[in-house]
Amino acid sequence: MATSIASQLEAIKSVIQADTEPSVKRPFIRPSILFDAKEAADIDIDTIFSIALQGHFELPSSIKTLEYLIRRYKIHVYNFEDLILCALPYHDTHTFVRIVQLISLRNSKWRFMDGVKVSGAPPPRKVIVQQCIRDKGVLEILCNYASPSKKYRPSRPVIRFCTAVVIEVLGSSTSVDSDVVQRILSLVVSGLEAGTKGHSENKAGAMMIVGLLASKVTLSPKLVKSLMRSIAEIAREEAKESADLQLFRLSLMTLINLVQLQAVDIFPIKTLEILMDIRDFAAILLGLFNEFNIDRFVWVLLDSLVDYSSSNESCQLALISILETIPSKNFVQHAVSKVLSSCLQSSQKIKNSTSSLSGSWAKKILVVLNEKYQSELQGAVHKFLDEKNVQSKKGGSVHEILGQMLDGNLDMSLAFSESKIWFGLHHPKADVRRRTLSALGTSGVLEAKATNPQSLVSIEDVILRQLHDDDLTVVRAALSLDRLSTIISSADLFEALGNVLKRCIGILMSSSLENTSLACDVSVLCLKNASSVIDDNIECCNILASMIFPLLLVLPKTQRVNLKALELAKEVKWPLFENLAGASNTALTSQAGSLSSINMDTIASLAGRFSLHPEEFMPWLIKSSNDFELSKTQFFLVMMQTLLIQKNKSAGFLALFEVGFPALKAEWEAFESMGDSSMEEFDKDVLNWDCRIFLDKLDSNLKALNANILICLFWRLMEAFLSAMPADISMNTHLLNLILVLTSTGVLVSFVFLIYFYCKRSAKHEQQDVENSEQKHEDDVEVEDLMTFQDGQDLTICDILDAPGEVIGKSNYGTLYKALLQSSNSVRLLRFLRPVCTAKVEDFGEVVQLLGVYKAS
Repeated sequence: MATSIASQLEAIKSVIQADTEPSVKRPFIRPSILFDAKEAADIDIDTIFSIALQGHFELPSSIKTLEYLIRRYKIHVYNFEDLILCALPYHDTHTFVRIVQLISLRNSKWRFMDGVKVSGAPPPRKVIVQQCIRDKGVLEILCNYASPSKKYRPSRPVIRFCTAVVIEVLGSSTSVDSDVVQRILSLVVSGLEAGTKGHSENKAGAMMIVGLLASKVTLSPKLVKSLMRSIAEIAREEAKESADLQLFRLSLMTLINLVQLQAVDIFPIKTLEILMDIRDFAAILLGLFNEFNIDRFVWVLLDSLVDYSSSNESCQLALISILETIPSKNFVQHAVSKVLSSCLQSSQKIKNSTSSLSGSWAKKILVVLNEKYQSELQGAVHKFLDEKNVQSKKGGSVHEILGQMLDGNLDMSLAFSESKIWFGLHHPKADVRRRTLSALGTSGVLEAKATNPQSLVSIEDVILRQLHDDDLTVVRAALSLDRLSTIISSADLFEALGNVLKRCIGILMSSSLENTSLACDVSVLCLKNASSVIDDNIECCNILASMIFPLLLVLPKTQRVNLKALELAKEVKWPLFENLAGASNTALTSQAGSLSSINMDTIASLAGRFSLHPEEFMPWLIKSSNDFELSKTQFFLVMMQTLLIQKNKSAGFLALFEVGFPALKAEWEAFESMGDSSMEEFDKDVLNWDCRIFLDKLDSNLKALNANILICLFWRLMEAFLSAMPADISMNTHLLNLILVLTSTGVLVSFVFLIYFYCKRSAKHEQQDVENSEQKHEDDVEVEDLMTFQDGQDLTICDILDAPGEVIGKSNYGTLYKALLQSSNSVRLLRFLRPVCTAKVEDFGEVVQLLGVYKAS
């Protein structure tokens, strides 16, 4: 019998070998229905088996096959657990119910299906999930069933079903213990294996489970590192193949989620190297950064790259790329602290000073930070040096050691280096910054203006930065450097000098005489440097003139700066300053009242030039007087002196009013909006003061002084208007009283505007209307005592305001009124001619409204 069986097996083996061994003459093929014979030759039996296990359970032919297996081999008896697992992904079908009803579950783990046998209803997935929570053995069976192996690849329905069950189990559990994690890990680890090519469902399911696990339980550091590496490998694999971008995105999001939810402080170096192999990783990370909150992930990633950059060039390049791509402002201080601390530690270990790469990696990182986050870098270096402000063990200061390290030479005998300059100018001590600036002038560095792209130091940026230093002694040292105009562009230099000068003027105006020496020195240096740049450039002259303007009035505590400004005013070819020559005689400053005399000469000179072309100079004057109260004082006094010059020139006065009144009105409104008390305390005697008296008050409260000057200006405007009015218009006591009331109540501006309308009307004699023909028509309809008049005879503003009237006609010349004069109890016709001026109707309406308020009161 044994011999017969052996002979039969040998015959079968010979047939199989003859069929499977390739022929020399013919290509190797295999018989196949699904594939071409040559293609089938490369597909093994396990692959064919996995294809047979794909989701075909619901096909009629599959059901018939199961029917045969049940009849022929009784699989519902001998293989009932495999039959349940095969049908379980289709638990919501009636076929699954029929299979369960055929099986004798006895005391197996599937006994919970007895209810299905009785009810005949397909069980929802929730029933299976609840059983997995109660019985961890069922959960383990499902995880093992869905885990791929070398010879078995679960079908997509199986993977999707088991993944959904696991996720619902984790989501439904209030707490996840280590036992559950251990049972699930088989599914996770097998799904994340890099060898599972072509089975994206396994990878996606495993990563979904990892994401949920990370949010539910604290995993061991070893497991977290293993998961990070596996997920990073999937991301790299998908990025190279570019076949499934969704899976690539899912892998990165899972990695980010794992790092942010677990206690990950540093990336393993292998994981970082895998991530660095992904093309355009920084740009991909930027897209996720803009879409989600991944700050902690970016922080840990950058922190890890900083740690490895000193010894790993690829990490250094990756760090630079990410810093250049992703906003990292909040990371700068931490990065600078770690980089510089690493350099200090390296300096203590290095004994051979010939090493040229000791700190080059750190310098490259600082260069990138300097380009992207200059102010944050300065603050971080300042803080680091402040904390490390001790002498090192090697005898040199910390900033000197760092400078030598970054330049690749630890020889402390080297007098000056680029990095040493940079650290010296960022030192928290003003004395160190000042000494570094002084050394710049003698080091020859200023002559080498060309900047290396890999250099920390840009001479132009260095000087500009120090011009904004908080310590004025450092600013003075920067301004004392030679040839600033050849180092810094004119536009940048003028802007910096203007800011410094404004800062110093603010200090001078608010400080006592004893505390102004340093601010005076810096101001004078600003003016000297500014004057060296003008070179007949109109724009530069304009800027310098604006810088000088607030300093033209000499004060005791700013006398040196003022006289320097007056001296430079001669050199600036600015039309408004042409007559200032000779005004700055320093000998006059020692005489009593000399400052007031100099200031009066200055105001008179400026007013003389301004009166020639007020429309040309007014915009510049307005702009130049906005920064300081003293500038406004000077502007108001120039206007007052100009009014005196134009006193008897009607045309010149009206031109001055056209350009000056809007600015004065705006200043008035600003005073009113601030509720300045100086308006209420106004002394009417001030109306008789001239510019010289106001100049004697410059040491008082400038704000209150400016309010008084402004009121006087409107008073002088009113006087000028009245002097321009026709001679036959009387100004009686009522009008004077009205003006005084208006002055004290703040309506003078509007009143002057009303007078301006009236004067413009009086000046247009060609528009006057002769009432003869119309009067004849009115005689037919009016009473006998009705009278007409021309040129406003015998009428004052009070008469007009008191007279009730009605409109009886309109024409191109104006509106005709019938008015009842209260003083004479007579009816008269009044025609108000239309004024020809550039004022807006809204402004006139505002004036009338204000006058109506006054009348009502």
